[in-house]
Amino acid sequence: MEYEFQWYVITRNWPMLLKGAWLTVQLSLWAMAFGLFIGIVGALSMTTRMRLLEWLVLSYVEIVRNTPFL
Repeated sequence: MEYEFQWYVITRNWPMLLKGAWLTVQLSLWAMAFGLFIGIVGALSMTTRMRLLEWLVLSYVEIVRNTPFL
């Protein structure tokens, strides 16, 4: 079986591919910022003496840890 890669498909769709790559970078940065925010809020909640906040954070961690990746 022989396959020949057709470069014209990439060159014809180059602007759309770049747009998609830039969207991927933006979504990744937003997800990292949101995750950092959630992590900091969770860590600060664990340092308080409020049992309800500690329970919520520990529950969230357990749910996320025990959820398999799709």
